[in-house]
Amino acid sequence: MAMQAAPPPGAPGACIRVLANLPYNITQPFLERILPLGGPLASATLLLQEEAAERLVSARPGDVDWRGANLLLQYYSRPSIRFKVPRWAFSPAPKVNGAVVHLELLAPEDRPPVPSEAAFLTLVRFAFHQRRKMLKNTLAPLFPPNRTEAALLRLGLDAGIRAERLTLDQMIRLLWALAET
Repeated sequence: MAMQAAPPPGAPGACIRVLANLPYNITQPFLERILPLGGPLASATLLLQEEAAERLVSARPGDVDWRGANLLLQYYSRPSIRFKVPRWAFSPAPKVNGAVVHLELLAPEDRPPVPSEAAFLTLVRFAFHQRRKMLKNTLAPLFPPNRTEAALLRLGLDAGIRAERLTLDQMIRLLWALAET
């Protein structure tokens, strides 16, 4: 049986996988850097604090923990919690349990279509900047409130809806509706 070397990074067929044990304070910046790299990066398997892992992967629209990071995680990847790691598995033992999160990163052509990825990221950032405010107000720096309200109503959504209630699909449809007007 002949063994073959893996193709070099960036070559056709290359499959780069990231493995990391992330401290809580760098999880968000780390994800912001690697999530858009789906294609060259096939996946990321991360050891996170259990609470952070649950918030990122398990939160759903309407939950107190639903944030823009959840939308971005779903847009760029297929996330899952693979298993929990009890605090006593470490030496010295930390004060919290861990969880292994696996992100199957999506290549650009496999992501949901949006008019512009930059516009989508901006929409999510503004929508969740003040997540307890109505979308028509949080998006006011980008679109006149009456335009956002009209787009929401065309989509069959409440004109007073907040970002924390929208699914990924609804946020993408909102961006398309705002892009068309």
